[in-house]
Amino acid sequence: MVKSIAEKIGLQQPVVLDTVKWALNFAVLSDIRTGLPDLPSPFESLVLMFERGGTFSLDGSGHIEVDMAAMARGTVEQALERAPLDLDGTSLDALDAG
Repeated sequence: MVKSIAEKIGLQQPVVLDTVKWALNFAVLSDIRTGLPDLPSPFESLVLMFERGGTFSLDGSGHIEVDMAAMARGTVEQALERAPLDLDGTSLDALDAG
């Protein structure tokens, strides 16, 4: 199933395929709700990026590359300190427009 999705949307990087698998697994577990807290999907922003035609890759130095930008992975603590991005359609359209 993941390979079929990857072929349809042109995903090549193994790490991208892994995130698709993990997102599908999380969705199934969320549907089952067996002993899990009601958590937001940690994959929502990645799935949204894939739906909008974007992708990412990891370079050899540990950076995440999105389009032409690269950023360090960072720590969980650093990620928790950042203000979340607004992921509504209007805001994302504005970012895409540059």
